Amino acid sequence: MNYEQWYKEYVEGHPEAETNEKRVKNKSADRKQHEEYRKILGDDVPESLEKFQEMKYNKFEEWNKEKGLYRNTGNRGAFSSLPERMSKKHVKEIAHEFGIDLKGIKINIDINEELLGKGYMGRADHEEVGSITFFPDAFSSKEELLRTLYHELQHVGQYKEHGPEYVQNNRVRFEKMAYSKEMAFIDELKKEGRI
Repeated sequence: MNYEQWYKEYVEGHPEAETNEKRVKNKSADRKQHEEYRKILGDDVPESLEKFQEMKYNKFEEWNKEKGLYRNTGNRGAFSSLPERMSKKHVKEIAHEFGIDLKGIKINIDINEELLGKGYMGRADHEEVGSITFFPDAFSSKEELLRTLYHELQHVGQYKEHGPEYVQNNRVRFEKMAYSKEMAFIDELKKEGRI
């Protein structure tokens, strides 16, 4: 049996074998892509190249979501009127611009059109501490995006310090504290002329 016969017999038409072939053939390019995605999207991209390739070649919905968030250079469809890009990369750029450390923070973006114009900005997940979800309205201005980021980071800190259950049971108190810190942060930036 020659190589061509072997290939037709054992690889062609066998999804798992074809996927493994792609992994091997594209390993060098995938390594570069993995490094670039990790640089921009951080912990939202699998840490190892092997897991990155697993996502890329076997988890199509997850891969398409990550690829879309990485490549998004402008809002489309129902979101086209929002001036701030709805992308993880953009959120991280804003954080960097204003000296906000996102180490250990997972950024999510809910691209549900039904939330547009409802006034929901973001949510720090009390079940997955360190995860923040941004809703479409958070992207209505640079200031709103910055406010949302800073505000939700306050909740992440509260969950870490006091525990999610305690914070949730005392939500009103902790929401007031987060809002107060957000206002002080924004006021200071305005005094400096940065926003």
